[in-house]
Amino acid sequence: MTTQYPGPAPQPTPPAAPPPLPIPPGAGLQSDADIQGNIFAGFNKDYAALLFLQLKDQTTGRAYLTDLVPLVANNADVSTFNAAFSQALRSSGSDPDNLNATWVGVSITAPGLETLVPQTVQNSLQNSPFRLDPTVASFLAGAAADSAVVAQQGPEAPANWYFGRSDQPIHVILSVESDTASSLLGIMQELGQLASKHEVVTIFQQDGATLPGARHGHEHFGFKDGISQPAVQGFVTTDPDGQPLIAPGEFVLGFPGQGPSRANGRAVPQWMFKGSFLVIRRIAQDVAGWWNQAEQLAPAAGIGAEALGAKLVGRWRDGTPLDLDPNNDPRSGADQSTSNAFDYSDDADGAKVPLFVHIRKVNPRKAAAPGPGVTDQHRIIRRGIPFGDPFDPASGKDHGPDAERGLVFACYQASIPDQFSFLQRTWADNSDFPTPGAGPDPVIGPKGTCPLAETSGTPVPLSVGQFVKIEGATYSFTPSISTLQQLASGQLS
Repeated sequence: MTTQYPGPAPQPTPPAAPPPLPIPPGAGLQSDADIQGNIFAGFNKDYAALLFLQLKDQTTGRAYLTDLVPLVANNADVSTFNAAFSQALRSSGSDPDNLNATWVGVSITAPGLETLVPQTVQNSLQNSPFRLDPTVASFLAGAAADSAVVAQQGPEAPANWYFGRSDQPIHVILSVESDTASSLLGIMQELGQLASKHEVVTIFQQDGATLPGARHGHEHFGFKDGISQPAVQGFVTTDPDGQPLIAPGEFVLGFPGQGPSRANGRAVPQWMFKGSFLVIRRIAQDVAGWWNQAEQLAPAAGIGAEALGAKLVGRWRDGTPLDLDPNNDPRSGADQSTSNAFDYSDDADGAKVPLFVHIRKVNPRKAAAPGPGVTDQHRIIRRGIPFGDPFDPASGKDHGPDAERGLVFACYQASIPDQFSFLQRTWADNSDFPTPGAGPDPVIGPKGTCPLAETSGTPVPLSVGQFVKIEGATYSFTPSISTLQQLASGQLS
């Protein structure tokens, strides 16, 4: 029987205060070995797999975690490796062949916590002595119950998902990444043996890999991906593009958040400190449909299909932002593909960069934004990777329009409702953000009308379709290493 988690019941304001935060980090956050890797220090590998697992019971589940914890990558080790890799890359100009690593991350769902430590869920999450942050309720309810961002009917409804359905409880999620396919296969075999030993069932395995050749670092629509990530205070000292540093408490619990209203962090039990909430979505992409749309809509705007695609995404295919080059495909010019040095502060009306473009909708930077809080309080750390073969029908049926392909979207945050859900519901899906009639996000939003100024300056209403489909989703918690150890030993309180 599947346990339902409606979230904490409404509580009167209690007298108890939330636990105090750790000392705010200085520049040494990279050396924190209690935080799991892949949150601040990204795994950033070419080959990946997500394992959605179901535990048999409390006893075997704790034994499984006991054997698993030594394999879990911590933030300090991943940071050290990434620094060495970056240094070698700068020195040689290419990826160093002699620097390889394989990383494993562990996240626990609400049903997983209930299986491992039911008394903790009841005592500290459902009957807390202090008023808990609303993110706990979102976590306990799960992705399928988040009506703000989940379709309740149609092909995207949870009943049609590959993972995250109510009839297939998931307890543990493993994020596994490696530099080589052979190394990934090796760790997957080791993890399979460990699961078999403890009667752990694999509900679903989602594989992913960076696209080959010239498509490396791009998603299936053809645009460079993963460029703009938050620069976290205490993990880096400055942002190379001059973007503001974001307080670590926006991504990892137990630290101060962004702005005076978040100075005390979020009210959660102390065992959640140094942990983060992980959202995973499998997003199918209709590449042929996307570019057919661009071909059909471009003439009305007086531009070509490539330019139209850039004006929907907000960057040209190579990653150069429209803010720096709004009219010319820059791939034959100077390389600005990794640039993040813009903030829309001189483009409030969208003359250079349309107000509806994807990267502007989900990160309006210094441009005015309606809704509670400020832009930097809604940032997420993204860890996505493509799945499926590239769209190239001449290469065979696996590369045709009917083959499965898309993006394994993953993001870390301190609050699911204030970050992931907010971005999708309040900004991406909202046709009246950032101004009335601006249009929905044309990449991840619903069908709608996006007004684009043609070459004469007259707005042209573009009827934009939906060419992505959600095929699975989970909300889980990525605990600290010490909390994982307490979960394994049954000492969590």
